[in-house]
Amino acid sequence: MRHFMMRRLTFAAHLNSGNSALTTTRYFRLMAMSALQMFWSLSITIYTFWFTTITLSFRPWKNWGFVHSDFLRVDQFLSIYAPTLILRSFNASWWLLPISTFIFIAFFSFGQDAIDEYKRSIRAFKTTILRIPRAVKGMKLLSSASSE
Repeated sequence: MRHFMMRRLTFAAHLNSGNSALTTTRYFRLMAMSALQMFWSLSITIYTFWFTTITLSFRPWKNWGFVHSDFLRVDQFLSIYAPTLILRSFNASWWLLPISTFIFIAFFSFGQDAIDEYKRSIRAFKTTILRIPRAVKGMKLLSSASSE
């Protein structure tokens, strides 16, 4: 317990020093993302292993010539002849990548540092592309309609 407390205090001191770009919230967000991605990837791997080994039957590989015979052949079958378990598994496997992407984006796009970057980008877009002058605090911009 004492070892843990000493390491925690050392880590907190390192984060509080100005030399680290890692903040406490960023650290916990990265740890939560890595834990979730680890469990998500493990479940995808187990599901894929189950689907390919239990559900589908493989042909034995005799040699490399046998493996690469008819390499350019692509068989097409109507989906009505496929069992529903196979169709559901293929559909689920196609959705795993977008779901993984959204999980990753959710952790990185809603942090305070990302929101600050969004604000800075919008401000730069307004001033350089749209040519809207930056408003100074306490001053109002005069429009041509109010000067008439």
